[in-house]
Amino acid sequence: MKQTPRFLLILLLAAIVPALHTAHGQLERDVRFQIAAPGAGSVMLYGSFDGWAQAHSLAPSAGGTWQVTLKLRRGRYEYKFLVDNRWVHNPELPVIDDGFSGKNNMLIIR
Repeated sequence: MKQTPRFLLILLLAAIVPALHTAHGQLERDVRFQIAAPGAGSVMLYGSFDGWAQAHSLAPSAGGTWQVTLKLRRGRYEYKFLVDNRWVHNPELPVIDDGFSGKNNMLIIR
């Protein structure tokens, strides 16, 4: 009987593992973050989804709203915006105490 070459088994596993992640809800989803900041010069997003380590630039759109779309897995996240070097949260969305006398927005992806 002929043996299957090792590289073919690796390719097969590479195809199966992502399917398993999808089946268990680990698929990343597009999540849009936005905030109204008319007249702002720059808006950045920081959050627990990457350990608060990376700044994500938002793009301006009509009416003074700024937005960015990130791919996130299900989970609970906190985030905040840096608008012209001032920390703000979106008052129209759910918030949680940030532990520093301020507030963060909260997002739960199921």
